[in-house]
Amino acid sequence: MAANLQNMIVQYQATSSAQIISAGLASSDRDNAEVLVFLDQTITNTNSPDPRIDRNRMQLSLVREDGEWKLSNVQLL
Repeated sequence: MAANLQNMIVQYQATSSAQIISAGLASSDRDNAEVLVFLDQTITNTNSPDPRIDRNRMQLSLVREDGEWKLSNVQLL
């Protein structure tokens, strides 16, 4: 399925960009954090010349390992 999707992206010259509208810390402790992100994703391709905007919400889970924050999970809401 991934190869088929990649072929479609190339065939239809799809592009995507995102702009973060807002982000905030939902919860945290010494070694874990949950961040909510609201973003607008703009998608174009040769089948649809007018850009399409998808408004997305994501929850990012972070863990502290060896003194650095690392992404452990991304969930679309």
